[in-house]
Amino acid sequence: MKKHLKKALSFVLILTIIMSCFVGFGATTVSAEATVKNGSTGNDVGKLQAAASLILGRAIVPDKIAGTVTATAIRDIQAKYGLSQDSIAGTATWAKINSIVNDENTLNGKIVRFETAVSRSNQVVVIANGSKTNGAPAISFNYNATHNDEWIMERQSDYTYKIKNVCSGLYLEVASFNKNAGGQIQQWQYDGQRTAHWYVFWVGNDSDGWARYCLVNAYTGMTLNLYGANAANNNKIIQWTPSMNDRANQWYIHIIGSSTPSTPTHTYIRPIKATCLSLTGSRVFGASRDGGNRAHAGIDFVCPAGTPVYAAQSGTVVRVDSSGFFQGTGSIEVKNDDGTVLRYCEIAPNVKVNQRVTQGQQIATVKKATGGTAMLHLEYYKGDSSGSLTNTSNKTYKYVTTRNYQRRSDLLDPTKFFTAPIA
Repeated sequence: MKKHLKKALSFVLILTIIMSCFVGFGATTVSAEATVKNGSTGNDVGKLQAAASLILGRAIVPDKIAGTVTATAIRDIQAKYGLSQDSIAGTATWAKINSIVNDENTLNGKIVRFETAVSRSNQVVVIANGSKTNGAPAISFNYNATHNDEWIMERQSDYTYKIKNVCSGLYLEVASFNKNAGGQIQQWQYDGQRTAHWYVFWVGNDSDGWARYCLVNAYTGMTLNLYGANAANNNKIIQWTPSMNDRANQWYIHIIGSSTPSTPTHTYIRPIKATCLSLTGSRVFGASRDGGNRAHAGIDFVCPAGTPVYAAQSGTVVRVDSSGFFQGTGSIEVKNDDGTVLRYCEIAPNVKVNQRVTQGQQIATVKKATGGTAMLHLEYYKGDSSGSLTNTSNKTYKYVTTRNYQRRSDLLDPTKFFTAPIA
């Protein structure tokens, strides 16, 4: 399953939002639905129409009135999955519809960051001052590798998500049951209220493929909004009137891990002991490159040429390139003992292929690119794909939000594993 939201999934979510507007943003269940056929009306008709958009890959407006279009959609779903083609959504058809929708649930349990789509500024949603108390406001802040900007997505049975802060364990919600535009977004202990439930749906792609999403509060019907479209530190995160054309309502969703991750199974250390420039701006994973034509596939430790580079984990060297990685710099690929792969780049290697390296062993020094800046560029891979790590034709990724990284499909975001002080 890809680790990003598919455009088709986004159709079902955005149409579910529209449908919910008709019923005051009430709960949308996914079981015990009524039979739907030509002439049926009601909420279950709208839910079926939204689901059919996902399954068939075409937009079907959830107007809660089953006419010819809806009946045709039911028949097409039945035909696609070998069911009796009677154009009536009974128990068997509903069971198939719900199983397909649930199978497309790619965000559940994932750890994500929300970056504003106002600009490629790396401004993300954080809890002010890393607070762990109820009522602390959500604000924007430049991404800096802290974990108070990380959120766990918890999908509910009505297609909404509860969004839990990794550091505090509290949930993103609308303050004080305020339904007015401009209401504050805060964190709070979950107490069963719809103010902490959010619909997430796709609204469009940038020219380079970066997908944009809206988050709509299930209680208020308002969208998560960057106040004044001001991509600056300490700006307010509020709720605002839904508008699919307002980029202040739109967010890039970066999937950075899982709340129950299978990797890493070994402890990593920071591969650079020296002081480096902060991990911000163009140095972060996913940052824009080549005028937006591709995305940064690793993280950069900017430090002086000659700085020692250490093995972050024990493993075996599988490839060494002395000078062909970038502007005269080299690279080392190490198959780690936990099965993952690290590529240490923009370096001068001092190891050989098939050599065993131990964690903390010096394996290279930082080398200055001709016409560039001296740094260690670090890339991280799950290790369950084959072929060259650089792959300019690849368009799909299993573990990170899809962008044009020009890398192998098992690329991972290395940030959280390699930015702590060295052991």
